[in-house]
Amino acid sequence: MSRLEIMAAFTALPKYRRCQAMRMACRDAIEVWRRYRADGKPLEYFDGVVGMHHAVDDTLPQRALDDLDRWLRGEPVDPKPTDTAYAEPIVAMQDDDLDFPDEVEQAYYAIYNLHRIVFEIPIPPEDHVVLSQVASAVDVELDDWVREWWTRVWDAWASEPELPYEPSPMTEPVFRALCEGNVRAAIDAISDGGQSCLRAVLLAIAGRRDAAITIAGRATGADVSDPTVRRWFEDHIFALVPEAIAVAPRMETFAVISNDRLEICELAAGGVARTATFPGRHLRQVRFCNEAVWVAGDRLDRIGVWAAFWDGGGLQPRSREVRNEVHGRRVIAALGPNWIIARHETDVVVIDSRWDPLGPAKVCDAAVSADGRFIATHDGARVSIWDRDDGTVMVLESERTPRRLVIGGAQVLVLWAGGSATLHDLTG
Repeated sequence: MSRLEIMAAFTALPKYRRCQAMRMACRDAIEVWRRYRADGKPLEYFDGVVGMHHAVDDTLPQRALDDLDRWLRGEPVDPKPTDTAYAEPIVAMQDDDLDFPDEVEQAYYAIYNLHRIVFEIPIPPEDHVVLSQVASAVDVELDDWVREWWTRVWDAWASEPELPYEPSPMTEPVFRALCEGNVRAAIDAISDGGQSCLRAVLLAIAGRRDAAITIAGRATGADVSDPTVRRWFEDHIFALVPEAIAVAPRMETFAVISNDRLEICELAAGGVARTATFPGRHLRQVRFCNEAVWVAGDRLDRIGVWAAFWDGGGLQPRSREVRNEVHGRRVIAALGPNWIIARHETDVVVIDSRWDPLGPAKVCDAAVSADGRFIATHDGARVSIWDRDDGTVMVLESERTPRRLVIGGAQVLVLWAGGSATLHDLTG
């Protein structure tokens, strides 16, 4: 591709992808700055207007890139401190009080300008200015640099691994049968050897509650001969497969998801009552909350996943832009009423219109109570139960390894590696 063709393709990308591409370009800019400041000697300049000496903050370019990285991950960022800190040296450069070598100046400006573009700080330059400044900062012929940068961008996108979701049990034959209101055909279409949580849920919908509980016990490893455990399954069996199906409290309606489609079926009507599609998205979880259907999933483009979204409302879904999304690649661990919990390496965070951290803990899996008050998470070794009302956390210690969590009523069902399951009260 020629440079003009590459720039046309770059300009056609949505903002998030353009910012990713420019961030990759600024790897070259930050290296130019680091080489220039490798000696670590103080860098000072004299302000001719007020007659004062100032020291240049060497960390500013990296701080700006750190802001960008957090923004790309969908984390909250306050860009004002970094932008304010840049004001003095930028003015000094423009007044000729601070003088960098040409290539260093271009690298410095490129990072500063990208920060302003991403955070829409008035008045940001056009995207191509950043790329031109990075290209001017490196000792490479312009056309060669643009081709190398563009190749690097697409190689990075192509090497992104698939998000590690468990495969959904909702296969296309099962989905089609449920959309037709044929629960029996859907049960027959499940090829699981007869021992899956989805089969248990569909058996319960079909009114075969005893068979459903038996299958659920086999699928989870729970001892359903225990009266307490059996009673939990009788009351909460529909919580077992939120990645495939949600059942309304009165069992007259269920919602199923497959790829970008949500189908809401009424048993009395014998099939689909309402349908919604979410173009450019992959649905991952579905739930009922206060007679509303909520869904969550990934936003996709031709490159791959670039955001998580969640949406809900009354039982009248329609094809439209979703209400809530946050950019960045993340596995959705649990869906709450108008918020999500994502897998995270260091923190349990409720992601809604804000970023509400509950506390430090790795999140490998999560479950949410019906009212959204309790959140159960596990870090691969311990189970933690977070109470959003009083801000407390209860940790369940065990020598076993947790693999999945399900909340129903006032208890959490912990499925352990090795094939066993136990119930624990949310309030201790």
